[in-house]
Amino acid sequence: MPSLGPSVYILFFVSFVSFVLMRPSNQLAAARNGVIRGRVELRRVSVQAERRPGVSDLGAPPARDVDDRLRSVAGHSKSIRFDRPGIVRVFCDIHSHMSAFILVFGHPYFAVTDTQGRYHIDNVPPGSYGVIAWNEGNPSDAKPVTVPDGAAAELDFALR
Repeated sequence: MPSLGPSVYILFFVSFVSFVLMRPSNQLAAARNGVIRGRVELRRVSVQAERRPGVSDLGAPPARDVDDRLRSVAGHSKSIRFDRPGIVRVFCDIHSHMSAFILVFGHPYFAVTDTQGRYHIDNVPPGSYGVIAWNEGNPSDAKPVTVPDGAAAELDFALR
């Protein structure tokens, strides 16, 4: 299978979970790809953080009905190429509550959960894999899963 180059996904919020798949040691040439799907349950209680005031709040009308995440922007952007798979932690030099994780994969086998905690990793070659659920810097232990020829494998996670 040709390499598509590193894939990058930036995770900002607790509700997103990324999955990493290890390639099987023996892939069948004529086999049909399948899917790994399941659900992630977050068992820890999320504490509602008090909204911090921003510079734009000074002299602004009272509270808005827009979620803070929808108003988040850095004023400048810069492209950076990540050549090696791994996890990159990004911090704001000024605001301690602002940080991000960048996950760089050397393969296309990962997914992000939807709002219900469901995920699916498509186009997975048949074989046995170890799947990791990753949330806010806390990876789960690898769970084994076998993807049948042209079919789906179910795998759920419960994260604390």
